[in-house]
Amino acid sequence: KGIFFSRKGKKEKSSAPIYTFKEGMDTLPQKIAEKLEAQIFLNHEVKSLSSLKADLIISALPTHALAQILNLEAPQEFATLSTVSFGWNESVLKKKGYGFLIPSKEKTDVLGMTWDSKIHPTQNLPHQTRICVMIANPYSPQILYDQALKSIQTYLGIKQMPSAHAIHTSYQAIPQYTLQNEKRLQEFTRQLPSHLYATGNCYEGVGINDCITHAKSLVSRIVD
Repeated sequence: KGIFFSRKGKKEKSSAPIYTFKEGMDTLPQKIAEKLEAQIFLNHEVKSLSSLKADLIISALPTHALAQILNLEAPQEFATLSTVSFGWNESVLKKKGYGFLIPSKEKTDVLGMTWDSKIHPTQNLPHQTRICVMIANPYSPQILYDQALKSIQTYLGIKQMPSAHAIHTSYQAIPQYTLQNEKRLQEFTRQLPSHLYATGNCYEGVGINDCITHAKSLVSRIVD
């Protein structure tokens, strides 16, 4: 209650935009790579820092992966996320908005939904509908599909079968900012070698916007 009263009369800050690219989010790293005057090695496994010859290293690995390379204790736990994306060649979503999250008290593996055709309408034709269902566990594709389809019917009342679907599971994808997270991260970064710096979604926010902001701030500190 005090938070709401304290905000009265204060100018609201504009929130970071939700955005994508016409050909998908991998457009961003691809274009960055094109601009870099550097030799880029893709899909190379790094088992130790001794295999890298560099004056300075910036790691964007998750903390659990970086900790394994350095033989350190991982400071965070990570959640696995599965997504089931549905597409219809008709307008089946009658609700307004961008989606919703489901509270844990509902006791369901379904975490929520994003209504992608409303968030990014330029990615589909006006009469088409795209919905992404987020699920907390890495079940088999059939179980994920059945759970997601049932949730669409239960929460949105959509009875039409989708014209297309895609299923993805990202293992250990989302760092959990649990109690004392900042303290553990500070202790972890203090143990890093002097020529190694770390950035990524483990430190100051999990979103793309947060990652860009943290990376820019880190590089500015290194340059200074």
